[in-house]
Amino acid sequence: MNHRQIFQVATLFAALLSAQAFGIEPDMPGSKDHPGFPRVEGTRIVGYSLAEYDVGGFVSEMVDGERIVLNPEGKRTRIMYVGRDTQSTLQIIRNYQKALAEFGDYREVFACQTLECGQSIAGRFVWAKENRIPTISQFWKHLYGVTSYYKTPKYIYGTVVKDDKQYHISVFSAFAIRSPNGIQNKPTVHIEIVEEEDFESDLVFIDATAMSAEIAERGSIALYGIQFDFDSAALQANSDDTIAEVAKALNADPALSIYVVGHTDGEGAHAYNQALSENRAKSVVEELVNGHGIVAERLAAVGVGQVAPVASNDTEEGRELNRRVAIVKR
Repeated sequence: MNHRQIFQVATLFAALLSAQAFGIEPDMPGSKDHPGFPRVEGTRIVGYSLAEYDVGGFVSEMVDGERIVLNPEGKRTRIMYVGRDTQSTLQIIRNYQKALAEFGDYREVFACQTLECGQSIAGRFVWAKENRIPTISQFWKHLYGVTSYYKTPKYIYGTVVKDDKQYHISVFSAFAIRSPNGIQNKPTVHIEIVEEEDFESDLVFIDATAMSAEIAERGSIALYGIQFDFDSAALQANSDDTIAEVAKALNADPALSIYVVGHTDGEGAHAYNQALSENRAKSVVEELVNGHGIVAERLAAVGVGQVAPVASNDTEEGRELNRRVAIVKR
């Protein structure tokens, strides 16, 4: 370890000792506040998730006890804070309402409190299994998991327009009364922020020459320019250019035979994804045969579903990379 590394470690150790001396526990490693929305003083981060592009979830109203949920897409930040035992959930909510109004043109869409928030929004939505985020708390199952462990729950959802960008923000806060040590008798805060934007793919178009070179070198190539309708094997029109390049590569090498391999992301049951990926591969084969005159005997459709990911299925970016069609030399 060099002098600089020793200094950095010593500085970090001193900071931790100082924090402990003043009763301040450190934030979750790798976490940070959203740059537009500072934390309430005295709170610390115990859970954190950041996705460059994902779908959010915001309760916009309650109708006959049922949640109406909006799902905007964009950069998604979720942060879990724990506050001091002297802070109330009302104090926390008022702080965020003030911060949102100061940040830009704020419009509050929905707000609720007490039983309605605790049962319908806490355990069944904000901290439902599909919405849970990584946390340093060893008692993560208790975070909103049992609503009788909490009192005075409050939830707000609103939008902010700033610099021609729209933000969706929700804040849920509840006071823990029966949770384990570290959380008990303290307010918890869960905020979600989606910076709304249209999805822009950063996948590169691959022409026939590049396909042939990659197949010759590696024996296969992953193609992202072949797109399907949602939950379907129907090819989208924007797939035509990439399929035409596959046909050109095959025509340039009459001896080449290929597997067309369909891949899905990890959402859904394995058996279903297996069938979907195979049907998608068959759609590509049919287009190559019927639309481009490729001899059927040179092509074989294979579906492998979700069993060969190239990225994590925990984020939308990873799932996008896993949804692909591969061309494999036979």
